[in-house]
Amino acid sequence: MSTLAPPIYADSYLDVLGLHKPPREYIPFYKYLLKRADTKLADDFHAQAEVASLVRIRGWYVEQVIIQLWKLLINNDKLALVAVGGFGRGDLHPYSDVDLLIIRAKKSKKYDVQISQFIQALWDIGLDVGSSVRTVQECFVQARDNVTVATNLMEARFILGNFKAFKQMRKLTSTKNIWKSEDFFLAKWQEQKVRHKKFSDTTYNVEPNIKEGPGGLRDIQMVSWVVQRFFQVNSLHELVDAEFLTEHEYIRLKKGQHFLWKIRFALHIIAKRKEDRILFDYQLKLAKIFGFHDDGLKNLAVEQFMQIFYRNAMRLERLNARLLQLFDENILKENHPNLIRQLNNHFHIVNDFLEIRDVSLFQSKPTVWFELFLLTQKHPEIQGIRADTVRAMRHNINQINTEFRNNPKVKKQFIKILQQDNKVATVLNEINRLGILARYLPVFGKIVGRMQFDLFHIYTVDQHSLFTVRNLCRLRHSKTSVKKDQQLFKHIPKPYLLYIAALFHDIAKGREGHHADLGAVDAWDFCQQHNINHADSDLIVWLVKYHLIMSETAQKRDLGDAAVIKNFANTVGSLLKLRTLYLLTIADISATDPKLWNSFKQSLLYELYGKTKQYLTANYQDRSLASIKQSLTIQLLNLNIPKDLVSKQIDSFPQGLYSRLSHNKLLKIHGLIATTTPPLVTNLSSTGNSVEFLIHCHDFKGLFYIMVSIFEKYNFTVVDARINITKNNFALNTVHCLSNDSHHNNELICQELTTALKQEKFYNISIEKFTSQREKVFTILPNIKILKSNNQNSSLIEVICRNQHGLLPLVAKMLLSLDISINAAKLVTVGARAEFTYWLSIKQQPLNTKQLQTLKDKLLKIL
Repeated sequence: MSTLAPPIYADSYLDVLGLHKPPREYIPFYKYLLKRADTKLADDFHAQAEVASLVRIRGWYVEQVIIQLWKLLINNDKLALVAVGGFGRGDLHPYSDVDLLIIRAKKSKKYDVQISQFIQALWDIGLDVGSSVRTVQECFVQARDNVTVATNLMEARFILGNFKAFKQMRKLTSTKNIWKSEDFFLAKWQEQKVRHKKFSDTTYNVEPNIKEGPGGLRDIQMVSWVVQRFFQVNSLHELVDAEFLTEHEYIRLKKGQHFLWKIRFALHIIAKRKEDRILFDYQLKLAKIFGFHDDGLKNLAVEQFMQIFYRNAMRLERLNARLLQLFDENILKENHPNLIRQLNNHFHIVNDFLEIRDVSLFQSKPTVWFELFLLTQKHPEIQGIRADTVRAMRHNINQINTEFRNNPKVKKQFIKILQQDNKVATVLNEINRLGILARYLPVFGKIVGRMQFDLFHIYTVDQHSLFTVRNLCRLRHSKTSVKKDQQLFKHIPKPYLLYIAALFHDIAKGREGHHADLGAVDAWDFCQQHNINHADSDLIVWLVKYHLIMSETAQKRDLGDAAVIKNFANTVGSLLKLRTLYLLTIADISATDPKLWNSFKQSLLYELYGKTKQYLTANYQDRSLASIKQSLTIQLLNLNIPKDLVSKQIDSFPQGLYSRLSHNKLLKIHGLIATTTPPLVTNLSSTGNSVEFLIHCHDFKGLFYIMVSIFEKYNFTVVDARINITKNNFALNTVHCLSNDSHHNNELICQELTTALKQEKFYNISIEKFTSQREKVFTILPNIKILKSNNQNSSLIEVICRNQHGLLPLVAKMLLSLDISINAAKLVTVGARAEFTYWLSIKQQPLNTKQLQTLKDKLLKIL
């Protein structure tokens, strides 16, 4: 390899003649030439020029400038100037690294000053240079010891200088001397596994890395490096001649690369620096550059663009895995003995991998498609599917058509896959990865690669749905720490109905209308097509239609209100629906973002489940207030608390708490306030990142503001606050917070809050209101809803707005200015969106119409 050939119209990018005649101040001169060329390159990109040509053009004119600086500052035949990495291939994106290797014939410091001046000059003219200076022997040693260095040198391209040293380096680092094909393959495969692990082994990250992530440019290069090293060829297409790649696979690789190159080129222009991450902010701009437009509120331009990206990444990741497995099985292990075990007339196991005995069966016998996956479920010793079989499936993917979908035997097989005890989620994921699920269920195909442009859903809709199935399988087989939830599966007679509901619960995302209602229609159609009986169909459809209700009720409503439990129980109607909905809700939340699932949400859902179960089994009834008080009195007296104090405390205690709180919690609170002089601020309970505080003090105007401001100061997120006033005008508040901070911060909060409460008056606490740069990308308009309240003494409102630091104190201060009391508050964060539920009153009465309108106007103004 040698210097790059000039492109057509090269002189429109670079004045080749002027390049050889630099002025005395050559740094500004070359810097100007590069900037002018880069500007034209960007203009040509926006004018729809071919990106493959553009990266070659930039490689050429950058090389021309480097050559002139080399001649100007070094210009001797003792050193070799070599391009490596992407520059070695001749491809340079607008802000890509320019990787250079300078080879010395032997160890010497003779040219160190000139080399240093040369590298510094490259930086000064605006190039991002990655450079190394080595002897031929050092190149050999480092390549021998490090597969990444060996890979880099595979793409080395001589520019000028000592060609003999370059040839020696190439010879010493060839497969004859280091990294035999099998060793190189195994090392690179392990390197890829580690790289993919950094991205959670999924192409579906919300801010994907187009270079390093699964299905990215590195996956294409990985195939190229491994196979080209074995076949000793210099281009991908030569692998078609070597009968390793099919023409279709070659086209798919090149099309995938072209698409990623186009995105990467645009990313560099947008960011004005080297950038391989498609961050949220860039996604919006990329969608515009690629010509996408919003199609209603449910099909945003950015979501359309990202769906195309994810589908491309999935195809490339799939192709990468298949080709590497093919290389391993058919080339590296060609002469290894195969252990073959016959399973039936259609399949056998080869070295623990399943293989079809005749690939033509994928055309002639439709049932072999799902038979293959059923066999992997029934034979746990099978580790996967042979690469030739996977290639044949992809080659015959068009066989999965209307006729295939209407085949009664095929439909029975698909249901049978869902009915198996083992590997249901694993098999569904593989069926989706191979593109089969999207063709068998076209309605599912619409959500493949479908992202939701927010900070809440971190996976695409199809991946989220499959993760929901996976979570259900884990609950069923006791592979989680939630033992009480695992026991529920013993009461689910047909778990596969839950799996179907999980597949369909979000299937209508991206369509106009409520996705749960639309998904219920799709689920019903599926049930009819697959001959699922009426009762089972009703359960599946109901679960899809109401899959959000349990989460919303638990997180946004007062679970101590008997009317809330009654309404929810009436909607559910049966224990089977309650159990399946509860399990689906847990699996759904956990599959949205693992960080969303916490002990507080778990406790809310379990409380709602328990109370609803009691109601449905006719065991739900308010405990006798007198019996509760009597029992508490006896236990408090046994703690040696004076009788008159117990009597006074029981009587003045907020009466509503007796039915709302558990007996153990009531006893603990009574014990604390009986033995501690107010103000009392203490950790009432804590599990994981959830902390519940008890606050007992004299009530005063501004108390809620003081509380939430101090919690906000220490980055504790208030998710539930209960404001209770005793008969003797003491506040008895419970506040649930989420935080990843240490126990030390809990103590600091208690100390600072105790000091503040001793003042018994409002004072301003400076809390900076800010939104993270990442969250600013999302447009969230504030919305205020007046809801029906079951409490005659308070109004119920819901506030939806952008989540931001300092929001809760801001709202509390505004409510204080209107003399509005906060009786309770709940907060749910949904990515960049905050959803508050407030129970409010003025002088222990609900707000009237005028007061509510004033409140709405004020809230909209500050939000």
